[in-house]
Amino acid sequence: MSQAAPSPAYLHLEDQIDLIGQKYRGQRILRGAMLWLGGFVVASFAAVLLAHFLGQGIGTRLVLAGWGTAAALTSWHWIVRPLLIRPDAVEVARFIESRVPGLHNGLTNGLLLARRADIAQSPWLPEIYEEIARTAQGKPLGGAVKIRDLGPLTLRLLILVTPLLLLAALLPKPFVHGFHQLFSPSAFVPKVGAAEIIDVQPGDATVVAGQPLEITLVARCPGNPKARLIFDKGPGADAAATALAGAELSPSTLVDAGQRPDQRSDLQYNYRVDHVDQPARYRVEVAGTQSPWYTITAVRQVKLSELEIHVQPPPYTGQSAQTLTIKAADVAKANVIVPQGSKVELSAAVDVAVGGAMLQAGEAQPIAMDASGAGRRFTASFPVLDETPVAVLLTQGGKQIIARLPDDALVIHCIKDQPPVVEMKWPTQDVSVAPDAELKIRALLKDDYGIASSRITMAVEDASAPTAAGVASEEKGTPQLASVRDESYPPGAGVKEPRELIFILPVKPEQRKHGNTVRVQVEATDGRNLVSVMPSSADSKDTGGAQTTRSPIFTIKFEDPAVIAKAQQDRDEKLRERLTELLKMQHALHEQTLAARPDNREPYLKISTG
Repeated sequence: MSQAAPSPAYLHLEDQIDLIGQKYRGQRILRGAMLWLGGFVVASFAAVLLAHFLGQGIGTRLVLAGWGTAAALTSWHWIVRPLLIRPDAVEVARFIESRVPGLHNGLTNGLLLARRADIAQSPWLPEIYEEIARTAQGKPLGGAVKIRDLGPLTLRLLILVTPLLLLAALLPKPFVHGFHQLFSPSAFVPKVGAAEIIDVQPGDATVVAGQPLEITLVARCPGNPKARLIFDKGPGADAAATALAGAELSPSTLVDAGQRPDQRSDLQYNYRVDHVDQPARYRVEVAGTQSPWYTITAVRQVKLSELEIHVQPPPYTGQSAQTLTIKAADVAKANVIVPQGSKVELSAAVDVAVGGAMLQAGEAQPIAMDASGAGRRFTASFPVLDETPVAVLLTQGGKQIIARLPDDALVIHCIKDQPPVVEMKWPTQDVSVAPDAELKIRALLKDDYGIASSRITMAVEDASAPTAAGVASEEKGTPQLASVRDESYPPGAGVKEPRELIFILPVKPEQRKHGNTVRVQVEATDGRNLVSVMPSSADSKDTGGAQTTRSPIFTIKFEDPAVIAKAQQDRDEKLRERLTELLKMQHALHEQTLAARPDNREPYLKISTG
C-alpha cells in the first residue's frame, strides 16, 4: 500500500469534520446575528435617549458617531467575519470533542498528525486513523451542533430587549424625538409634550426694519399652562446686536375643555414686538411641546423704482400696442387710458430684492407675478374691462404681504366701446307722400372703431285689407318688418367720417295706393369682439359681442292728391251749407227783435232761446 495518498479512514474523518464544520459555521453566524441584533437594540435605545436629553449640539454628534462605530464593529465581528472566514478543521474537531464524550482528542490528534510532513511516510499512520475512525464510528458526531443550543441565548436576549421595547411603546414621545435628533444632530428637533401646537403665526416672516411684529400661538393643552417665547439672533444679524428678549405668555381660551372628550382646551397666546431692527429667529414652548425655529428677516423699506405698462388693445379696434414707462415720482399724475378689453402687462421694478409679489387689479383676487432680475422686477398681465386701480403687493414666503406699491393705487382708465350711432336724414318722423313718390332712405352711421354691417327692414300695410267681424281696424295684425337691404363694410368704416347710407325702398306699384303705409327701420352693427375676456354671468346680458343700434320705426303713408282734394272739397261744401243755415237763423231772429215791443216779454224769451 502506498503512503503517498491519504488513507480512506482519514478521508472519511475529514469529510465528517467538514460537514459538521458547515453546521457549526451556520450556528456561529446565527448566534452572531442574534447577539448583534440584541446589542443594536440596546445601543440604539441608549443612543436615542442620550440624543433626546442632549438635544442639538456636539454631544449628539459624538453619540451618533459612537453608535455608528459600535454597530459597524459588532456587525463585522459577529456577522461579516463568520460569513467570510471558515472555521479551521482543528477548531471544529476540538468543538466536537468538547460536545461528544469518549473521543479522547482522537479527532484533533488525527488532523494534527496529517499535517506533520516528517511522519507522513510512517507505516503506523493508517492504523492510527483506523483506530480513530472506529472510536468515532459509534459516537453521535452530528449531535455536536444543534440549533436548540441557542435557546438560552435567545431567552437572555428577550429578557434584555423586551422591557426596552415595551418602554418605548408606552412612552413613545422621548424615543421619537431622540430618534429624529440622533440623525439630525446639527438641527433643532422640537420635543412633543402634553400640548399640541396647532398654529404659529406669522411663522417665517419678512418685515420692514423698524416695523412691529405680532406673534400668535394656538395650542391644544390640558389646563391653562403658560407659554415661553424664545428669541435668538438670526442669520445675517450684526455681531454687536443683541437678541430680542423672551417672554412668558398667558393664554386666552378659545374652546372650552368641557366641549372636548380629552378635556383639552384650544388656547391662544399673543405677543407684540414693538420694532424689529435685525434678523432674528424665535420658537415657542408650551406644556413640554416645542415649535421649530422660525426666521424673521428684516429688510429695509422697499421703494418703487418704476412701472412699465404694455397695452395690447383688442384686435378688432385696429389700434397698435403701446408701452408706457412711469417713474415712481410720476405715478400720482400718470393718466393711463386703454380701450375696453385691452390686455395690460404691468412690470414693477423695486430697489430691494424681495421674495415675491402679487398684483391687485380692482376687486379681483390678487394674482401671482413672475419674478426676474433677482427678485427686483415682477410682471403680470390682466384684461381691463372697467376703471381698474392696480397695486403691487410684495410678499415673503408666498403669503405674507410686507409692502403695497405704489402708496396710492394707479388707476387705469377704461374707454368702453359705445354702440354705433344711427342718424336719420330721411325720414326723420312719420310722413305722408304721394303714391308715386320715390322712397329714398338716407342715414349717417358712426361708431368708435367702425361699422361692421347695416340693415334696412320694412313692412307694407294694406289699408283695404278686410278685417275680421267685430275687430277694430287698429287691432288688426301688423306685418312683421323684413330685411330689404344688408350691407357689410370694411374695417374702420364710419370712424373718422360718418358712413352715408342711401337706399330706395322696393315698394311694388300695386302697393302704392292711397291709405297704404310703409314702416321702415335702419340698423347698424359694430365689430366689437370681447367675448374671450368678458366674464360670463347670469346677471349680465352683455357677453362682449357685437352691438346693434336700431332707429325708431318710421311710418310713411301714401296719400293721393286728387283724393285729398275731393275730400277737402266735400268738407268745404258741408261747411258752406251749415253756415248758410246759421245765417238764415240769425236773420229770422233779427227780424223778430225789430218787431218786438218793449213791454212784451214773450218775444224776447223766444229770441233768447233761439
